[in-house]
Amino acid sequence: MDKIKTIAILGSGAMGIDLSLLAALHGFNVLLWHRKDRKIASERLSNRLDKYLAKEILDSSENKIAIEKIDVTDQLSDLSSADLVIESISENLEEKIALFKEVSASISDDCILVSNTSSFSIDELAQHIKAPQNFAGLHFFNPALKMELVELISASKTSAETISTLKNLISSLGKVFVDVKDSPGFIVNRLMACQIREAISLVEESVATPEDIDTAVKLGLAHPIGPLALADLIGNDVLLSIFEALYKQTKSSSFTPPQILKDMVAKNQLGRKTGQGFFLYETN
Repeated sequence: MDKIKTIAILGSGAMGIDLSLLAALHGFNVLLWHRKDRKIASERLSNRLDKYLAKEILDSSENKIAIEKIDVTDQLSDLSSADLVIESISENLEEKIALFKEVSASISDDCILVSNTSSFSIDELAQHIKAPQNFAGLHFFNPALKMELVELISASKTSAETISTLKNLISSLGKVFVDVKDSPGFIVNRLMACQIREAISLVEESVATPEDIDTAVKLGLAHPIGPLALADLIGNDVLLSIFEALYKQTKSSSFTPPQILKDMVAKNQLGRKTGQGFFLYETN
């Protein structure tokens, strides 16, 4: 992994911060970028570290490493020192495209650029990249410190060297990769969306309560978490974006955005991050 020493993370939401911690704890120098104000990124990082220390997800020595290894910035010009840039902003196609155009002008010619998108076409995003041979999809799962899987998606112009470097990177982060053809939702989200969509339909039809639906899936299908609790963990706003993207690409009724989900997002019932979704949660 001599080629990659500094990793920049675009986006300081929950996934962006966890990716920053993951990279830092595996020895990489990290730049955590926030579009408007580096202070926001610093506060979010500090709050996440405090939370992980309190829950013993990280210990004091790991906390110290994270503080030493992660720098925050709100300037894209700082990305010139990065060997790898991971985009992890909100799941909005227009925002991603606009950011990629800006980033392409700021990074070095041999910097690898990847998207953590969960639903958008990697080939479509690659059309807006200055060096498409250095671009791919690298889909991590939430929570990134815990979840082992990474979906590695090649675009039509992604070079073999880029894929080889990314495979080595994924292994160095202690993760397992699967090679995926660029297709709507890749593997996991395509399967997950179908199950969550049906679980929401059961709620809409009053077949059972959210609690009983999740209990049935956990005990009957041996899943570690029910589909509705998973929706709350992902974020119902993120999930709605996934449904919208999948439906736009496939026109399949399996991905029609559920009205109840639209209503919940409109009411800011986004799940764990707002304290209410299909279930209620304590917020810090």
